[in-house]
Amino acid sequence: MAAKSKIEEAVEWYKANFIVYERLTNHVEAILKDILKKEKINFHTVTSRPKSIDKYIEKASKEKYKDPKSEIMDMAGIRVITYLDTDAKKVEEIVKRTFQYIPEHNGDKTKELGENKVGYRSIHCICTLGEERLKLPENSDFKNCLFEIQIRTILQHAWAEFEHDRNYKFKGVLPPVLKRRLAIVSANLELMDWTFESIATSVLEYSKGLHEKTSKGDLTPQITSASLNIYLGKKLEELVKAGLRPILFFDSRIIDELAAMDIKNLEQLDRAIPKDFVKINFELHSYYNYTGALIDIMIINDATKYFEKAWKQSWGTLDIKSIDLYKHYGVPIEQLMKKYDIEAYSEEYEPPEYEEDFEPPEYEPDYEPPEEEPPDFEADYEPPDEEPPEEEPPDFEADYEPPDEEPPEEEPPDDEHTDDEES
Repeated sequence: MAAKSKIEEAVEWYKANFIVYERLTNHVEAILKDILKKEKINFHTVTSRPKSIDKYIEKASKEKYKDPKSEIMDMAGIRVITYLDTDAKKVEEIVKRTFQYIPEHNGDKTKELGENKVGYRSIHCICTLGEERLKLPENSDFKNCLFEIQIRTILQHAWAEFEHDRNYKFKGVLPPVLKRRLAIVSANLELMDWTFESIATSVLEYSKGLHEKTSKGDLTPQITSASLNIYLGKKLEELVKAGLRPILFFDSRIIDELAAMDIKNLEQLDRAIPKDFVKINFELHSYYNYTGALIDIMIINDATKYFEKAWKQSWGTLDIKSIDLYKHYGVPIEQLMKKYDIEAYSEEYEPPEYEEDFEPPEYEPDYEPPEEEPPDFEADYEPPDEEPPEEEPPDFEADYEPPDEEPPEEEPPDDEHTDDEES
């Protein structure tokens, strides 16, 4: 065990510098979010937390640390959760070029598992802010501060959360059949990660093929969200430049309505669009977004059929800006509105968009996984002899959050598999 004086020295140092690491975590989180959004990298969440003083004391007291102050490097922890492994790799590259990356203290836990083991998977990066950022006066306190960035997919995160939660008692001495079942779950999650990657690649190839076909004038593809976006982007290009938003809201609903109007491929849609549609929209300023444009096209093409077979009161009202457009094409819109009890509205309406920065509820687990090898299918895996300490059951009344309130931002669990620990 490390000398008591070393532990006390490290703890006193961390207590004095805790606020600095708290500020550092917030700073790095903000930098990462900004860069990921600018580079259009898809991610689920970016969260951060300084290691609590109690957790630091617990970790510093471990026998393997001879000099906790210099050996513990994850006092500031930032976690990026992506949907796909390819995005996780992109985030890793961004981290390497954004901060001062320290290779000897970093690693991909998936690679460390080798070819015949399954278990915890994540990319760990130990970094500093780097010389250029540290020159800024506001960063002077962070000169000798390290931080750890963990990058993992949402499925890798699911495994880590379940595996490391003592409430489920997945650690400790388990019968071989249960250990094998856990290993199979981990293997299936890894397989699902690969499957999502494959589907995402196929979607990109499908979109690329659509672009190539439509650019050559081939309008045979069936109507899907992708084919509509690509086709309308070219067909209504001038309106987009003028202010029409290139967004397809409620795409499944609008595709069902097109099908009800017997418009099932791009060629049929192209025939339904009046030749002067773009020109008249310019004159009447009735353009808004792709969904509104498609509704206009269907009403202009056959208003009675649309209101009988497709409308079904699903939209409730018509945009008053489109009334003159319908009249221009000879649609008896006022009679139809009266017949089908449809009102017009004048205020611009945007359907609510998904909140990009939604963060799941905040909590602070206190578990750090024991040092052990992941399950090995080719060898009999022996778990540690010690049972994990008992944990008080959660206080459901104390932790209850009313459902109508916006959930607070999550702090990443303090369950780090640091580089100086075995996975």
